[in-house]
Amino acid sequence: VVALGSSSTAGAGASSGAMTYPSRLAVELRARLPGRKVEVRNKGIGGETDIEMMRRFDADVLPYKPDLVIWQLGTNALLKEDGVTRDAPRIKAGIDRLKAAGADVVLMNPQFAPKVLRDPDHGEMVRLLGAVAAAEGVAVFDRFAIMRAWIASGAADFGSILSPDGLHMNDVSYGCIAHLLAD
Repeated sequence: VVALGSSSTAGAGASSGAMTYPSRLAVELRARLPGRKVEVRNKGIGGETDIEMMRRFDADVLPYKPDLVIWQLGTNALLKEDGVTRDAPRIKAGIDRLKAAGADVVLMNPQFAPKVLRDPDHGEMVRLLGAVAAAEGVAVFDRFAIMRAWIASGAADFGSILSPDGLHMNDVSYGCIAHLLAD
């Protein structure tokens, strides 16, 4: 598995590299698949958008011949760009390239966090990623909806699932996300 993304994949807000969602996902999968070799490569680089991540496919994704690529994207597009419609063709091209290399693809949408919610395009980004995934026949791990449900249910508040910066997840939420991804 290659976990491709930006700071949420790299693990900003986690107390250590062992607490990132890719590291925790590896632990979860190894426990669920005893006797099978499971590798999860963390290829997150903070601040990147889809364009920058796609430039890294040849160096950071394809050499591993992954069975699965979890592509976390959308947050930095919201924080850095106006509008989201121009993202769709690029994301489709990226998915096509990953699939052509033999990988299954799961898109992970933005986190439900105050800094994301301030962007008026956040709902459109979540919808766009869902529409692109449906058109391309890949799954979406709906992190946005999961985190929103935690808050709406009263099971959590932003202080319990986010780092102090109000954007990045923390050890608790990275662990929960890894558990749900393993499911």
